[in-house]
Amino acid sequence: MNSRLLTARHPASIGEPATKTYPDLPRVLTRANVRKAIGKYTTDISHLSLGKTGRLRGRELLQALKRKEVGRQPYPGVSWFEAANRVMSDLVLLYGVRWLLNHRRDYPFGSYKVQYGNEQTQRFDIVADSSIGRLAGEVFNASESFFPLKMRATLDKLHALPATTYKVVAFNAEMSGKCKLERIKDVTLIAVDATTGRSGCIRGTVGRKP
Repeated sequence: MNSRLLTARHPASIGEPATKTYPDLPRVLTRANVRKAIGKYTTDISHLSLGKTGRLRGRELLQALKRKEVGRQPYPGVSWFEAANRVMSDLVLLYGVRWLLNHRRDYPFGSYKVQYGNEQTQRFDIVADSSIGRLAGEVFNASESFFPLKMRATLDKLHALPATTYKVVAFNAEMSGKCKLERIKDVTLIAVDATTGRSGCIRGTVGRKP
């Protein structure tokens, strides 16, 4: 399989720098560092506060959430609205990779390359390689109204890969009941509760052996 399929670089989004958006976090997660990475991330977001913005009401509140910058890590230079989207997806990613690392018997990878927020350093949010094969994973935290469209597009992207690739989707657990399992085929679904970190596979078959 062409290695470029999993590592092709994409140009940075308009208005976004081509550098890492959260340089303190590792882009390669292993059993040795994933717990520390989760601890740092959850500690950083625990200090976020709307401050005076939280006392606004109605249109003024909504305008502030859409336009006012957060001002601190993990995404100091974006609005509260955008930061919330990125953070909730990052949590799904971190806990989802932890689940994969804890199931090494089914997923024979010692490390996972990841991208946070809206980084575009690789084609997939999660990538792994070993002598056994390759893994490609996508991550999202979607609302009920957007979930079907997002899941459909994600599955189409993964189904285009060779059958020998391990394929994973990590998503917010409250949408578990919305999955149409007949479309899943050889993709593993990991449902993640971003508030507690609890994660689980909602498919009967774990892993995809080449």
